[in-house]
Amino acid sequence: MAKTRSARDAERLRDVGDRIRDASETRGLSLSRLAIMAGIPLSTLNTYVSDEPAEIGAVNLARVAIALGVSIDELVLDVNENVAISSMHAGAA
Repeated sequence: MAKTRSARDAERLRDVGDRIRDASETRGLSLSRLAIMAGIPLSTLNTYVSDEPAEIGAVNLARVAIALGVSIDELVLDVNENVAISSMHAGAA
């Protein structure tokens, strides 16, 4: 039985794709150059940044993050979530 994706999951995947695209553009990298640097096929990368993105596995997410010079958190979490997590860690120290 096929697993259906919730609207929230689809939104999060689009957000990750948008962050990948934005980070790539900020660094002056085309998606084809980013794919080469990350060691993944351009067709795969395109599925992550499309309007109906595919799920990105941990290995490919890490490869893209490394190629962009960012943390996985920067691609997965929004700014407000990053601030909240940073605050929690600061309070735990």
